[in-house]
Amino acid sequence: MSTSFLVSTDVTPGVTYNFKVSARNAHGLGTESAAGSIEASDRPVQMSAVTTALESITYVRISWSAPHDNSNAIIEYEILIKQKDGTYSELTAECDGSLAAIIT
Repeated sequence: MSTSFLVSTDVTPGVTYNFKVSARNAHGLGTESAAGSIEASDRPVQMSAVTTALESITYVRISWSAPHDNSNAIIEYEILIKQKDGTYSELTAECDGSLAAIIT
């Protein structure tokens, strides 16, 4: 049988919480469980549409606004490009969003 308890007050986004549980019956309190932890955050929300600008005949600039990070800093953006067959594949460049980059 599984039992759960919802903690919904005083939870601060970005904070890691640790929990242990023990059971009590007529004979007393049992041994505590191993600790479980969770960070009160989630993956970033959906990105808004990108904008593009032709920098030269061989360079395109892709721009976007950072999405809400849900209390966990964004460390990298995955940039996908549509191929001739209609599928999207990841570009080999890494982008943390701190500097403009040109992809050739």
